[in-house]
Amino acid sequence: MEPLYIHFPDALVIAARDNDFEIVGKLLDGGVSPNLRDESGCTALHAAAKEGWSSMVVLLLQRGAAPNALDSDGDTPHDYAVFMDHQDIATELVQHGASVREGQSAIQRNWDSIQYAQENVRAAQTLLGLIEQAKQEKNDRSA
Repeated sequence: MEPLYIHFPDALVIAARDNDFEIVGKLLDGGVSPNLRDESGCTALHAAAKEGWSSMVVLLLQRGAAPNALDSDGDTPHDYAVFMDHQDIATELVQHGASVREGQSAIQRNWDSIQYAQENVRAAQTLLGLIEQAKQEKNDRSA
């Protein structure tokens, strides 16, 4: 029985993310473009590169996936592979014509922003804890 998602517009991206060779093959053989995008502008190649599915990346490249496709943030499959530390995939993509970004990708900038925000939350929590502790110590001295 075929997965339900095969009938969705972004089924190829989902199947590649899930490393489902059977569905990817059926979709591509049925005429679905290997460069079909999901709602965030990701292609199946973005999904496979992010998940670390080397064989899926090779299949998609062989079937015409664009190695320099940009998602809605301007990131390529190579950016995803580098960010997720899938060096074998990054190398494969470069061998198939992917450009290597100079500077940070959007996915890296977003991650750095999240990390910075988490550090600020931890600092605020620590400060609130110290304030509460100081209040308690003051109340204990007053009693």
